Amino acid sequence: KVNPKNVKIIRDCLVNLYGNSGAVPRGRSSCNTVGPWWSEWKRPDSEVIHFNLAKAVADELRKVCTEEKALRTEFLLALTEQQLQLFISYSVLGDATCNKERRRALLRPDRNDGSLKSEVMTQGSEERARSFEIACILAGQPIVTHERNFKGKKYWATTLLKCDTTSMVRAAC
Repeated sequence: KVNPKNVKIIRDCLVNLYGNSGAVPRGRSSCNTVGPWWSEWKRPDSEVIHFNLAKAVADELRKVCTEEKALRTEFLLALTEQQLQLFISYSVLGDATCNKERRRALLRPDRNDGSLKSEVMTQGSEERARSFEIACILAGQPIVTHERNFKGKKYWATTLLKCDTTSMVRAAC
């Protein structure tokens, strides 16, 4: 089912960077359209919103992402602390394993009853998991990652620890 808030975040980002959505020029496909073009569409039999990006937009994404869709370290190093925190928060929110209660607690920490003990980000790609770890480390977020196996398929689960980094350093000394 479509999450309207997440769709709006993506749409607003694309509008901010590239202007309003547009149709593919007649006789052209999105892969050979010149310029920063994007559009969105929904299949009649589905609630899922699809975003199409022109080659120019996709090329910009390829500069900061690897073939495995992991953010490059150079890009992460250029982010401010606030940008890193946004990346971490939205990565956790975008994780398909995040259930409704966890999502609500993450979106509205003022309404968290304390039952949310930790946040977890899971990845089916070790490279993407390592990219997320780098972002957390740069932001000063204590983490622990475990390799797991589910029905014969490996995945990596990174838990964001709920503790003060200062007390962690003292405990390690």
